[in-house]
Amino acid sequence: MLLRALSFIFCLVLLNEALAAEIIFEPLDGQDKKGFISIDGDITIQDSAKFLNIVNNATKAKFNIPFVLLNSDGGNVVGALEISDTIQKYNLNTVVGPKFHCGSACFLIFMSGKGRFAEPSAIMFVHRISLDNKDTLEAKGFSVSMNDIYRSLDVPDNIRMAMLDTPPEQAYFLDTHDLYNISTIHEEDLNTSSYNNAKNSSNQSNQKSSNSSGNNSNSGNDVDIRSGIFASDAYYSLLKKYDTSGLNFYQALDKLSRIAKYDNTGVPEYLIGKMYQDGLSGKKENGKAWNWYEAAAIKKNGLAIFRMGIYYHTNNKDYEALQYISEAAKMGVPAAINYYGYMYESGILVNRDYKIAKEFYEYGNQLLSEQSPYALGNLYLNGLGVVRDRRKACEYFDLAVSRGNFKAYRVFNEVCR
Repeated sequence: MLLRALSFIFCLVLLNEALAAEIIFEPLDGQDKKGFISIDGDITIQDSAKFLNIVNNATKAKFNIPFVLLNSDGGNVVGALEISDTIQKYNLNTVVGPKFHCGSACFLIFMSGKGRFAEPSAIMFVHRISLDNKDTLEAKGFSVSMNDIYRSLDVPDNIRMAMLDTPPEQAYFLDTHDLYNISTIHEEDLNTSSYNNAKNSSNQSNQKSSNSSGNNSNSGNDVDIRSGIFASDAYYSLLKKYDTSGLNFYQALDKLSRIAKYDNTGVPEYLIGKMYQDGLSGKKENGKAWNWYEAAAIKKNGLAIFRMGIYYHTNNKDYEALQYISEAAKMGVPAAINYYGYMYESGILVNRDYKIAKEFYEYGNQLLSEQSPYALGNLYLNGLGVVRDRRKACEYFDLAVSRGNFKAYRVFNEVCR
């Protein structure tokens, strides 16, 4: 399995838990028992369990899935590997639509398709893996291992070599010749009417979802958006004030900038930062992204505060990192709470203290986080700050599985059965 080949890359997930892609099964109009799955946005470790659940449910309902439609600039490598495993297990086709993006980790998912089709206008790219946003020797070693994965998926030699030669902060963009070479099927092989329906359906939300992450499970307009608990697409889809669907980058920037002048939530600034970080201006501009995140953090937006903490941590500003991550955790941002627990468990920026780590994980568990029970299970399984208790560990792993944590699913099957 591809996942086992790179299981040691687990450390790459640690700074990327806050947001997630939008993964949806969409029945095709006029197509009995047929529907496609779309993956839109940055990929996180949580998305693999979400994708597997959707595929399982569709299969049990006897739906035919002609293809998986991709639109993502990448994200977490482990999450992509697990999605890749599922695509291969179910023999699913993969497609990148006209002018859709698919790069980095998304490219791995695309190449895992039984059949693959990339539109000539698709924007696809590769580059080396980064570790904590850095191009370290260890990260380059992971990229060499990824090259072996690429070879097993019949990635053309020039693209594999480009991946190894291109630093993480840059990108090798595939040209039309590359797109033709990696496409093993044609549009007509997808059932033209099905694919046209899928393109029309996805194009209606493409502008919105390509610059958002997370899921749409939260509903209602009475949420306290200053807490920053909810992922950015909740703001887009539920709070129409910030909706930028149908707008291009500059129109969305203008709209959100005008709202920011009188809005005290920090949401417009946070969304603008996310747009710059996702490269919707034509290239990823992390400097501008962090400036906007900082403006949102000043207005007490919890997600922005957490992102600033991670930013300071990756830039070796330990005092600021601890201050921001701590503040986000106190505001109840689950990603910050889990990461703060991990800091105490691992001795990052603070003295290692398993008791405090356990308290943070328990707090996250109360907020129904899927990561916290998995972390608690690890503490009990390994006897870290607690009496080793296999039964209790398995109870926590089982709880994490019920919340969609795929890592816990694997551990539960290996340890608890």
